[in-house]
Amino acid sequence: IQKVIAALYEGEMTEHLGYEKQQPGRKNDGNTSNGKGQKTAQSCFAEIDLEPPRDRAATFNPQVERKRPRDISGLG
Repeated sequence: IQKVIAALYEGEMTEHLGYEKQQPGRKNDGNTSNGKGQKTAQSCFAEIDLEPPRDRAATFNPQVERKRPRDISGLG
């Protein structure tokens, strides 16, 4: 589950920023990837550690696993 959510996070961030991570010639609008946060969430199997990506403008709002809820049992 952790690897799937990480891949979905990266896809969402790519869509949000409009370019692939480390892509040369990316648009320069001042908003770039800015590392990752840390979050522990409860799935129906166990607690998992997630690392949601961040952007410099703090406008990224992941859809696969929202910022604040901690229970992700309903994902699968």
